[in-house]
Amino acid sequence: MNTKTFITGLTILFAFITAKAQHQAVPDSLTHELQEIIVTAKQPATKLVGSTLVSTIPGSKLATLGNALDVLAQLPMIKVQDDAVCVIGKNNLEIYINGREMRDEQELRQILSSNLKKVELLMAPGAAYASTTDAVLKITTRRNFIDGLSATNQLRVQRRRKWSVMDDLDLSYRAANWDLFVNSSVNYNNSLAKGSTTNALTYEETKTVVGSSQNNSYPTATGVVKAGFNYAKGTQSAGAYYRYNPEHGDFKNSGTEWIDNNPALRRDIDKHIRAHSHLASVYYENTFANKYRIHFD
Repeated sequence: MNTKTFITGLTILFAFITAKAQHQAVPDSLTHELQEIIVTAKQPATKLVGSTLVSTIPGSKLATLGNALDVLAQLPMIKVQDDAVCVIGKNNLEIYINGREMRDEQELRQILSSNLKKVELLMAPGAAYASTTDAVLKITTRRNFIDGLSATNQLRVQRRRKWSVMDDLDLSYRAANWDLFVNSSVNYNNSLAKGSTTNALTYEETKTVVGSSQNNSYPTATGVVKAGFNYAKGTQSAGAYYRYNPEHGDFKNSGTEWIDNNPALRRDIDKHIRAHSHLASVYYENTFANKYRIHFD
């Protein structure tokens, strides 16, 4: 082998090694090959089925909001204000809980959001309901709880200028198709308004200054005690309850009024409220042939 042939062979071997090295990945390279990409998406909580808005609560953020009123306030087309539920653009709304018509607004506050299964808003109720019914809200709770005694307590505390406290205690005993319950709620609310105003009036070039001050306090304490039972089997449901509502309030307003530099006049107003109410209710409901409904309340 002559020298020229040897040099040529070395040149070809060096070029081959260099080309192979260039195709190897550099350790600090920013180029990476993705072997697999997995995209996980959550199903929307609310979807439109025909003319009905169906909201599935378990597995969504709605399940951790608090109670049923908190959930309804986040659903489309539904508005909640002062514990009253309404549908935007609709006047007459009927609400059903597990197939029976809701007869007490406190029921929504007593249902935990974690116990909700499904909320259906019927925008076109159809012939199964009264002709005056514009919308129907059907609430279904989870049924995977065991029979027996259960207890739930909710405590809410807020402060603006004064402290306000609300406590709800729910006891229930479930056995087969029967549900026995005792609910109680205590609400202590204290409002305070204070301040002063001064007005300057000019009449026939004579200036008059009129002023007033007030210190308004209105603590109120209200309570609800409700006991009863519900029975549900198939399309048939019945139940009864008794409710007692006491109320205790003290309104106090102390203030002054003055004109110019004259001595101020003091004004004191005291008002006391002592009231209570009783309510007893019985209902029965049944549906025949998925078309006819009998309702007694």
